[in-house]
Amino acid sequence: MEEYVLQNLEELNRVLESNAGDEMKELTPDIQRVPRGLARVGKDDAVCYVAPRAVPIGPYYRHSPELQYKTKFMKMAAIGWFLGRAGGGALGPEFVVTEAFEAIAAPPSPRSFYDDQFEDIDDQHFNTWMFQDGCFLLAFMMAMGADGDGGGDAALQGLSTVIFQPRIDSIMRDVMLLENQIPWRVLEVLMGFLPDPVPVDRFLSLMAAKFNVRTTSGGGHDQRAAAGSNIAGDERGGGRRQRRPTHLLALFRDHQVVGLRTPHPAEDNRRRLISTAPSANFSTAMELAEMGVHLAASKTGRFGDMAVVVQRRCRLFGKLFLAPVFLNDLTACWLVNMAAYEASAGRLADDYAVSSYLYLLALLMNREDDVQQLRARCVVHSTLSNTQTLEFFKGLAPHLHFGRQYDRVLQDLLDYRRDRPAFVAVHRFLYNNFKTILTVLSIVGVIAPILRALFHRQN
Repeated sequence: MEEYVLQNLEELNRVLESNAGDEMKELTPDIQRVPRGLARVGKDDAVCYVAPRAVPIGPYYRHSPELQYKTKFMKMAAIGWFLGRAGGGALGPEFVVTEAFEAIAAPPSPRSFYDDQFEDIDDQHFNTWMFQDGCFLLAFMMAMGADGDGGGDAALQGLSTVIFQPRIDSIMRDVMLLENQIPWRVLEVLMGFLPDPVPVDRFLSLMAAKFNVRTTSGGGHDQRAAAGSNIAGDERGGGRRQRRPTHLLALFRDHQVVGLRTPHPAEDNRRRLISTAPSANFSTAMELAEMGVHLAASKTGRFGDMAVVVQRRCRLFGKLFLAPVFLNDLTACWLVNMAAYEASAGRLADDYAVSSYLYLLALLMNREDDVQQLRARCVVHSTLSNTQTLEFFKGLAPHLHFGRQYDRVLQDLLDYRRDRPAFVAVHRFLYNNFKTILTVLSIVGVIAPILRALFHRQN
């Protein structure tokens, strides 16, 4: 019996790994609450990364009458724009509303996407919220992604000028909250009534530009959207399966991690062996510099593109490439919510790209000097102070999952140190004592001519 179990153990593990994700996905609602630990991040500084400030979307914040009252006019204006554009303006409002409600209510029910079934809300009210919030999101994406003239749509241009622009930062923040989402299926239903395609890719690229200090939010596509998976000028395998989005935050998160390398199963199993002690092998950015590993900003700016690359000409030195990130109140909120989305139950090991990135940055920071080192290497740009930046990442770290990307980088760093112990020891000595050695050499440079002159005078 024991021999039979051992012989079939490998096949059993393979079957479980291949099916676990899909089975858990069926059992796990797509729009869950933010995990308790992540929901508390920032609370000590009176900063909440979970609740909306300007516009509640979906049913989780239906008991916020102040927000509902403030946004009623905005949502009614978005519905008016949608009904005016549906079918190119050729369809009557009553027909559009009836058809849209029937499509939204069709199985699977929108409420089945949520962690809470909201049994105190009848289907009519629930689908009404889905409709009005879907209209608002489509109008916002169209306004953000349209050309400067609003695509010739006067109503959309008016929405943008009067409704969206005065509170643009708050709206951008709120539409990417995990608890402020509606199923993507609802948006797909409503998109079917519009004569023009919604510029979702352009919208996501413009939003993603907020992470990159080298781009502006004013216009044009984020150049990273077409950058592929090129991290440091080397071509790496970029195959990644495409999933149907569950909601807007999920789509935004996937936009930021595309191009991940899918490891070979044997390599993946080897990586897992080091997962039990993720922070015991190396510590800070300063320690990496002592080893001869320099930090560098990746070209793509995508959070999944992390890699350790050994220099080709001199095989002794290495570089750790990380996506550059601009950290302020808006982007910090997005990062927390993307990590919360990844922490939802039933996710696979390669679905923790953002969490792995944040975990690695937190690992590299133990003091303000480490933050300054990351700033100097153009990996972290922040409107926050070094102390605030350190507190943000360290506050996140205990509540983060880490996946294959983190394991792969950590293993590469371990391999680097193991393969060149003599160089690492010498480099560490020179790095830590460089100023002392320079001072001694300077003193010797001054004293040597004097001693030489005295010696010649005696002769």
